[in-house]
Amino acid sequence: MSLGFFRPSSLLRDTAPKLSSTASDIILEDERYYARRVYFTATPAPTANVLDDGALLPGGPVALMSPAFVGLVLQNVGIGVMSGMLASVSGPLYRQYLGVAGYQAAMYDTVVNLAWYSKVPLAILSDCVPMFGARRKPYMLLGWAIAGLASLALSLHDFPDAQRRNATMPADASHDTTVCFLLTLVTSVGVVLAVVAVDGAMVHCAQREGMDVRGRAQSVLYCARSLARSLPAAFCGVFLNSAAYGGSFTFAAGPAVPYVVLTWVSCLGVVTTLLFVVEPEFPQSVTLAGYALSAWRLPQRLVVAQICVFRYATEASFRFGAPTDLAAQLAPAPSAATAFGAIASPLVYATPWAVWALWGVNWCWRAAFAAATVAWIAINAGATLLVLYGVTTSGATGLLGTLFEEAPLAVRALTASFSAVELADFGNEALVYCFVTTWANLGVATGTLLSYILAPDADWAMPARADERSKMVTAYVLGLVVKLAGLALLGLLPAQKHDVQVLKMLNRTHLVLGASFLGALVLVGVLLFVLSALPLFGSAGGLPYAGRTPAM
Repeated sequence: MSLGFFRPSSLLRDTAPKLSSTASDIILEDERYYARRVYFTATPAPTANVLDDGALLPGGPVALMSPAFVGLVLQNVGIGVMSGMLASVSGPLYRQYLGVAGYQAAMYDTVVNLAWYSKVPLAILSDCVPMFGARRKPYMLLGWAIAGLASLALSLHDFPDAQRRNATMPADASHDTTVCFLLTLVTSVGVVLAVVAVDGAMVHCAQREGMDVRGRAQSVLYCARSLARSLPAAFCGVFLNSAAYGGSFTFAAGPAVPYVVLTWVSCLGVVTTLLFVVEPEFPQSVTLAGYALSAWRLPQRLVVAQICVFRYATEASFRFGAPTDLAAQLAPAPSAATAFGAIASPLVYATPWAVWALWGVNWCWRAAFAAATVAWIAINAGATLLVLYGVTTSGATGLLGTLFEEAPLAVRALTASFSAVELADFGNEALVYCFVTTWANLGVATGTLLSYILAPDADWAMPARADERSKMVTAYVLGLVVKLAGLALLGLLPAQKHDVQVLKMLNRTHLVLGASFLGALVLVGVLLFVLSALPLFGSAGGLPYAGRTPAM
């Protein structure tokens, strides 16, 4: 057996790191030596392909102004508009204009988010079932086509006008919303299908970047997606803000107009996919057997397990306790100010992505995640306690607090998401990315559910007496302590890209770990899926958790 030494990088010093004498557990004493990619294999040719600049795939970085990259940007803009519009019409259109019951409002939130539970199966479909020899563009086209047809059907739906709505019986309104909810679910499935294909192409694009710049393309694409979510918020804040929609404006668009917009956006998604998006080139073919083996080995890898556990546990702890917008609930802002906040929030959320793309691709993920968590707690606690203790009763306090909290939330999301790009191997880009983000989604749902189970009768309304306020403050501070306690798992998050690659090179796997991990994913996923779907049966109108799983 020969000892192969692979050294594709010439960027670092020539001094080799010292290795431990135990061949089965090689310890790199100097982690800064990562880019050398020292491999010890049984054959001279290594299985990993790391280029001289640290890129994970050949082809060189994609130019940010090239038609191919512009196509991905436009795809993310379309995704942002579609997902933002589906979420934004919930209040003005269904709760106010149609006046649906509480359980029906929860049902709408459910159908919007329910499709996101299908991310992993759809990612597998995009990875290993090519259509016409391509794995990304056909599924983008199919996703946009499904979303566009469902949106077109919604735009042709016979919504009652304001006068007819006042005279409509509850039974008629229930019939109308049932049709709308089913079509909304189909629209969401189409959007999710486009998302997994776009994310797979995004991971491929990011892996072509060198170590020093990897993450820039991903940051730009997610910045575009976040900025696009402000467009539907602006539309609803201006055109769905008359008295019929619960607002104060004297003009308004018809209830079908949002779906006309979604139909046009879906058509533009098809056009931009055909004209701009370039199918990623893969250096070798992906076989079904090879993909199945790669998918089975994925949860067995310790580096994958530790990152997924980190994302699940930190999101669960972060969502535990009081509602994150408690200050805004205790001191509500006027409708016009709330509409402004809905427009500005995506802009604030997109700012850290832009900053990271320009200067932060090599910043420490752990430090950024911890600083963002502490900053969010400081902002949230400041606004909430000011309102609780009566220092201010202005609605601007809660609104500004919620607005400024978007920046640290974005930093938490981006620092945790970059690791998924490093984990992905050739051929399973969409699966790995969706697998990691799915665990984060499950963590959000788990934290919300645990809060309800442990305190089902919690009342977060403004307290009238001092003793009630003391109890609320105690419960609120306890939630903040749990959020801070989540940082105890910060060691599970690699500090930067090279740390992930070092952990991948060690290639530590465990069969029992993989089986347990998959079992936990199925168990938790099915449980939360059932709980999320309860409003569809009209039996969970009082369950705050149901239908609140966010889409990522």
